[in-house]
Amino acid sequence: MKPVVLCIFNNKIVSDKFNHYSKVPLKYENFNYASIGLGKNMVSLESFIEKEIEDSKFHTNTKLLSSIEYAKTKKSKIHIIGDIAKDENNLYAILKACEENGIKEVYLHLFVDKNTDLKSLNEKVGIGKICNFIDIDIKDNLKIYDAIVRGKKINTDENLENKNVNNNDLVIFFNNSIDVYEELIQALTSKNFKKFSTKTLKNINILTIFTYNKIHYMYDLPRCVSLGKCISDKGLKQLRCNINNYEFDGFRNKKYKGEKIIDDDILKLDLTKYDLVITHLDSEEDLIKLNDKIVEMSGIMAIVSENENQGVFLLSKKVNLKHGDITSVAGTILDLFKLRVPSGMGKTLISNRFAVYGVIFRIISVIFILSCMIYYITRFLYFYITK
Repeated sequence: MKPVVLCIFNNKIVSDKFNHYSKVPLKYENFNYASIGLGKNMVSLESFIEKEIEDSKFHTNTKLLSSIEYAKTKKSKIHIIGDIAKDENNLYAILKACEENGIKEVYLHLFVDKNTDLKSLNEKVGIGKICNFIDIDIKDNLKIYDAIVRGKKINTDENLENKNVNNNDLVIFFNNSIDVYEELIQALTSKNFKKFSTKTLKNINILTIFTYNKIHYMYDLPRCVSLGKCISDKGLKQLRCNINNYEFDGFRNKKYKGEKIIDDDILKLDLTKYDLVITHLDSEEDLIKLNDKIVEMSGIMAIVSENENQGVFLLSKKVNLKHGDITSVAGTILDLFKLRVPSGMGKTLISNRFAVYGVIFRIISVIFILSCMIYYITRFLYFYITK
């Protein structure tokens, strides 16, 4: 079976290197990886949460309030963790809920970038007391864990509070996407965590915005069959490289059999080991190099590109493509593998002329049969009446 490479390219393709590709415009209103991976329109997490906050539903969410009430009853501290550059309104809505419920001990461990105005931020968080400013570029989870749990501060600002996550505390991750905090959550909750030494914490309560494993969460996510699951169920191997895997499979943090997720240079990888490769590129130069690599290995390359605010689907295989939208990409990939497209998923963009001819033939056959039936029924009635 030829390897299939699906590349998400968020720019206009101008090179004539792709002139021989089959090409069709794609309609989409809400472009996100979830819509591509699930084969159905998905409202982005950001849009959904913004609406919840706007309608004053977020800070009165029953699961948020029950977690706060539990912390209040147990006299536990509340620690809020997340990237302040993303989903900032989530943080303020959670702080509002804490304030309305009379919580006084709320401690913040915030990931920030170099452009963050720390003084201004300190004024905006209200009842929240900032314990840690963590540089977003720090990828060392042990260092982050030590700052939050053991008090080994990364930022030595004397105005920061000195409160660490401890037994019985409630920890809320306020970002919509939880994938970047997976290892940190495991270090806080798992007794079998082995990547680095951790402190034994008892009765730690974790709350996330969306579904994550067996952790408490505020909002459930729709249950959908993803492209990744379809490929896995057939025993095929797949690689996700530089792609938001968490979002691509419907924000559910699923790891499927035969699936590998890496953040690496796709041009240096041996892609012949996989049946399906999904990646994201920003540079057309890299896209051309990837195309040359796919040609060399006799694979099939599919590209979802953006062209003047209009989606474009390109396929290296010479086929007839019909008009559709972004949700049909998953169905098209499954079609390339000759796999059945699940109900509820956008149908394939590949048009089969023989199938069209077959439909026309069946319609003509039905018309012929009906005509014969009408003819013989008419003859029978005529002879019956004139007898």
